[in-house]
Amino acid sequence: MTANTLSNLSNRYRFFLWASAFLVLINLFVMNDWMPLWATWESLNLQSIQEASGGLGLPQRVTSWWIDPLQTNLFILRLPGVLLLLLSLAGAYFLAKPIFGHQTSLHTGLVLSTSFVLLFCSKLFVSDTWLFAVQLLLLLAQLRFLKKPSLPNALLFWLLVLMGLMIHPWSVAIAAFVFGAYLRMLHPQGKRLDKLGFWILPLALFFSTLRSSGFILAYGELPYWKYLLVVLGGFFPWTGFIVASFGDLMYKFRKREEMAIIIGGLLMAGLLAQSLILTLPLALLIARQITAYFQKNYPYKTLARAFSILHLLASFFIVTLLLLTAYSNFGGLGFRAIMTTGAVYWMLTLIGVIGFFGDYRRLVLGGIVGGALLGFFLFWVRTYPVFMDFFAGME
Repeated sequence: MTANTLSNLSNRYRFFLWASAFLVLINLFVMNDWMPLWATWESLNLQSIQEASGGLGLPQRVTSWWIDPLQTNLFILRLPGVLLLLLSLAGAYFLAKPIFGHQTSLHTGLVLSTSFVLLFCSKLFVSDTWLFAVQLLLLLAQLRFLKKPSLPNALLFWLLVLMGLMIHPWSVAIAAFVFGAYLRMLHPQGKRLDKLGFWILPLALFFSTLRSSGFILAYGELPYWKYLLVVLGGFFPWTGFIVASFGDLMYKFRKREEMAIIIGGLLMAGLLAQSLILTLPLALLIARQITAYFQKNYPYKTLARAFSILHLLASFFIVTLLLLTAYSNFGGLGFRAIMTTGAVYWMLTLIGVIGFFGDYRRLVLGGIVGGALLGFFLFWVRTYPVFMDFFAGME
C-alpha cells in the first residue's frame, strides 16, 4: 500500500479505522462520570488543588481555573486527559507523517490507541497524559528540526519545552536532552541540532521550583522494573509483533539505517524519562512490523507466529486464573464478569493468530485491535462494576 492520504485507502480499511476510532472514543469516555476517584492518584491530585499549595504544575493550575475543586463533576475533572490524548495523537500524526510516512504514522496511532496503560491513564485525573502529550509533540518537533532546521520548528520545540517544564521538569529535560545528544552523535545530520540549543536543557532544572504531582508513572512513583512491566504490558495484544520488532531493530541499527537510529534514540529517551513517552518508540516498532510482515521474504515470520501462539496460550491461562480467583472470592457474579471480558478478548485473539498463519492482514489487525478495544470496553462496563471496591483501594 503506497497511499499518501486516507482517501486513497480501500473502503473496507477506512471503515475499520473509523470503527476503531469510535471504539477508542467510547473507551475514553465510558464510566468517567460514575467511577469514583481512584485512590491514591486522583485523590492526591485533587487534594493538591483544594489546598492551593505552592508550586502547582500546569495540569493542576489549568484544572483550578475552570472547575470548583470542592464541588467536582468527575466527568469534567477527567475530560482534559481524554481531550489531550486525542489532540496529541492527531498532532503526532501530522508531525510524524513527513518523517515516517503515512502508513507507519497511521499504524503507530492505531497501536498507541490500543495501549492499555495509555488508555487507562487518559481516563483518570492524573498528570501522566499531560506529560505524554507534551513529550510526544516535543520529540517529534525536535526530529522535524533535524530534518528541516527552521525558525518555526525551533519555536515549536521551545514552546513545548516551556510547557513541559511546568508539568515535570526532570522527565521533559532528560527526554529532550538525551534524544538530542543521541542524534547529535549517531545521526548523519546530527550537527544541525547545535542550532537548536537543546544542550542548555539541564540548566533549566536548577531554576525549577515545581513540585511535580499527580503521576502514576514517573520518578519516585514506581520501582523501575514495575514501570517497565506496566508499559510493556500495555502492548500485550501486540506480543506477536513486539518481540520480532526488537530483533529487526538491532539488525537494522547495526547497518546504521536512519529509521533504526531514530527509533533507537526515542527508545533510549523513553527509557530514561520514565514516563508514558516510552509507548511512542514501542508503537513505532510495532507499526513498522505490521507493514513488513505481509511483504515477501519477511525474516521474522516464524518468530512472530510463535509469539502470537504464546500470547494466545498466556491469555487462556490468565483468564482461567482470574476466573478461579473471581469465583472463590466473589462467587458466580465475579465469575460471569470475568468470563464475558475474557471470552471476547480470547476469541478475537484467536482470530488474530489465524491471520498470522494465513497472512491475512484483515484478520491480524481486526483480531488484535478488536480484542484490545472490546476487551478494554467490557472491563469498564462489565468487570469493573463488580470489582469496584477492590480496584478503588489499589495504589
